[in-house]
Amino acid sequence: MIQFNRGSKHAHYCKLALKTCVENTDVIGLILQLLVTMTNSSQTSSWARVSNWSAVHSELEDDLRRDGPLEQALFNGPFMLYFDHNEDLLVSDAHSIRLIDMNTMQVGTLCGGNLSGYADGTGQDATISLPVYIAQNEKGEYMVLESHAHQIRKIVMNDGVDKEGRRGLDCVVTTVFSKDGDLLDLSYPHWIGYDDKLRLLCSDTVHNDLAEIDVKEKRKFQRKTILTPETMEWVDEDGSIQMHHSKPTAQFNYPAVACYNAKRELILCDYHNHRILKLCFQADPLTTNKPTIRVHTLAGSPIQGFADGVGSQARFCNPNGVSLDVDDYVIVSDAGNGAIRRISPSGAVTTIAGGLYKVGDQNGRGCDSGFNTPTNIALDKRGNILVADWKNRRIRKIVF
Repeated sequence: MIQFNRGSKHAHYCKLALKTCVENTDVIGLILQLLVTMTNSSQTSSWARVSNWSAVHSELEDDLRRDGPLEQALFNGPFMLYFDHNEDLLVSDAHSIRLIDMNTMQVGTLCGGNLSGYADGTGQDATISLPVYIAQNEKGEYMVLESHAHQIRKIVMNDGVDKEGRRGLDCVVTTVFSKDGDLLDLSYPHWIGYDDKLRLLCSDTVHNDLAEIDVKEKRKFQRKTILTPETMEWVDEDGSIQMHHSKPTAQFNYPAVACYNAKRELILCDYHNHRILKLCFQADPLTTNKPTIRVHTLAGSPIQGFADGVGSQARFCNPNGVSLDVDDYVIVSDAGNGAIRRISPSGAVTTIAGGLYKVGDQNGRGCDSGFNTPTNIALDKRGNILVADWKNRRIRKIVF
């Protein structure tokens, strides 16, 4: 018996084989053939169906945002998507944080609105400005990153439910770190997340590095840089170690969104270098000055463009978001190309949907579809890809 993880793309191909063949030997042969085709070929894109997941703005509408059933809800520029511990979807939407209950498919607003601001408070009395990323800690609290304000806000939810058993949206918003107030040198951070030791990490796009934000007692913060000349080794495509540079962190150019794969390697969007990097941690870089991080180019090149291929032969344009599917393939929102790409563990890049000259809002299969600056992605528990289609002001869905 062949068993696949729920959501695995391989399962789709096996179902197709079982419907196509009669003899058992034919079934086995076609399954093997389709697995090879699916894993190594751009034909994967022909199975991807792109559709609108949230409602579409009309020129007649006055509302920039609208809560309610998903098919009627409006977004004002969804930038980032994040599944929380309850499998509900958090959306950073212009100057607000929205929550989509995946059981009831109802959209609500946690905090903020159509106008930017920095006021703490309860629920929608609090204001927020251009949130770019969300992470949830072990206590269930949301940490929200405001890049242009160089600060981190915290959202604490009220765990109550209403009479129908629906999750409430009551919350309290506080500022846990601000650059001016805490004098921590953190500039235009773009990603926030926790490592396996539950330490809060943050990408710094001005200093081109990754730092731990260590919270001490009485609101004292310390910035510990992880990527330093002493802790990193850069690995060429042939596996050889590059000579140490005086400032190897300068080889990053706007480190954007990151995620961990099954091996706890950090997959990082090197936004202005148009490539996806893989950071392999040999030891804890915060406890030693010896080289402990090996940096590999998983795919892409500082030469921007649009091309499928293996490793540095592939081309991206400002990749901004990454996530992992159940097969540990990297899914990339290639913002500048208006495309969703897929990278195998060996670095083979294929285009799932959208692509050069397809910028727009077209639904359809694979590369016949179009996006307008897809900034971030999230995968639901069925393996479907949800896309924050920022300039189209909606969330799109890709189903295999």
